[in-house]
Amino acid sequence: MSLQSTLVETTTTLLWSCFLLLDLCLYLPYQLLRFIARPRVTKELSLKTVVIAGASFAGLAAWRELRHFNQRHGTHFRILLLDQKDYFEYVPGVLRLFCQPHLFRKLAKTLSFHEGFVQGRVMTLSSSHVTYMTSPSVRKTIPFDYLILATGSSYSYPITASPISGTTLPARAAGWQQAAERVRLASSILILGGGAVGTELAAEIVDHFPNSKSVTLVEGTSTLLSLFPRSTSSYAERWLRHRGVQLMLGRKLQSWDDTSCCLEDGTVLRADCVFVCFGGTPNSIMMIKSQNGIDSRAKSDAVAKKSQCVPVDAYLRASTSNVFCCGDVASPPTEGLKQAFHAEAMGHLAAENVIRLCTGQFPLHRYPEDLTGGVNKMPFVTVLSLGRYDGVIGFNSLTIPGPLSAVLKWIIEWTKIEQMQGKPLGNLIWLVGDTVAYFISGNLLRPLSRTD
Repeated sequence: MSLQSTLVETTTTLLWSCFLLLDLCLYLPYQLLRFIARPRVTKELSLKTVVIAGASFAGLAAWRELRHFNQRHGTHFRILLLDQKDYFEYVPGVLRLFCQPHLFRKLAKTLSFHEGFVQGRVMTLSSSHVTYMTSPSVRKTIPFDYLILATGSSYSYPITASPISGTTLPARAAGWQQAAERVRLASSILILGGGAVGTELAAEIVDHFPNSKSVTLVEGTSTLLSLFPRSTSSYAERWLRHRGVQLMLGRKLQSWDDTSCCLEDGTVLRADCVFVCFGGTPNSIMMIKSQNGIDSRAKSDAVAKKSQCVPVDAYLRASTSNVFCCGDVASPPTEGLKQAFHAEAMGHLAAENVIRLCTGQFPLHRYPEDLTGGVNKMPFVTVLSLGRYDGVIGFNSLTIPGPLSAVLKWIIEWTKIEQMQGKPLGNLIWLVGDTVAYFISGNLLRPLSRTD
């Protein structure tokens, strides 16, 4: 084991022990304060029903915001959290499961502890009802007063779980075992796409199987990570080339299958397995298919736009005052970067606007100005893993490469999973962390334009 890997392993182990101790110390005071501060329960007849469709970063952020409001002010909302899976998955960390599938249980947690959780796949929407499917022959309808659509986006399997066979924790774990076996048995691997997903997957493979697999990465643009700061993409390119990854940059794809791809110039590349790591598609089909759609403009725009995102206004509304969209499925008027940090921010703001509508507080909050203190751009946060012990973390114009970034990413991952489970330490760390991030972005390290 190298010095770098030893330092990372030792540091994360010590941090894990400290965090566990802190979590235990906070648990009883946290529960006691909740008990003392619990308000009078509102009569059920006055409850407003809020359906949150999607239980990843944006949906869970909205759920936490509404639940916290109920705890502070009495139960104003009946909150229903609807997702086709019975678990949430820490998506930024799943690429390591191609090589370490045993880590799945650390990255995925059951949703059963969330009050009001309903498992089912959203099929159609209207301005007052959502129809979902629990099995091929069973469909159910939920009436709502407010809807927060946070259905996210999908990549190719197994990066995104199968909507048919990956809806339970055991099934998803088995799927990752199969994907890891494919990688283990392959002597040559072809990765299509040089964004964050393709770059991290290539890094995981060569880190776990040094000098034993031929890895080729094909990217249509002239650089890796074209949406990241140039310093990050240069560091990643050097890292991968040093470990023998063949980078074919500026080479556009024409077609591909499970064992080969054909480039536009006629070159055919073959491998034991091919992983498609581009083309994340927003899960907006339920908006498009709805017979009595929420908004005909939203449907036609979604069809016309290649991204198929749902257009929303500055308050994240899909043109109907009781329906909000957030996360990857939404296309706000200012910017729509597909990042977990941005998705969570949208989820919080959408829930806050539901609360303001219900309680008669106006004006509604705007995205992102009322989160960032008036700045019309969200902080640009990048977290890139290069194997287990290296990577690059970026915040606006600042980038930090090397083993420190691996430790920081571990901290982000562990505390974020704690927060998504409603644990007090995770909630506290990210309450402070988000506040500090907005302050720094608004006053010290301003967001750069996409061309910088």
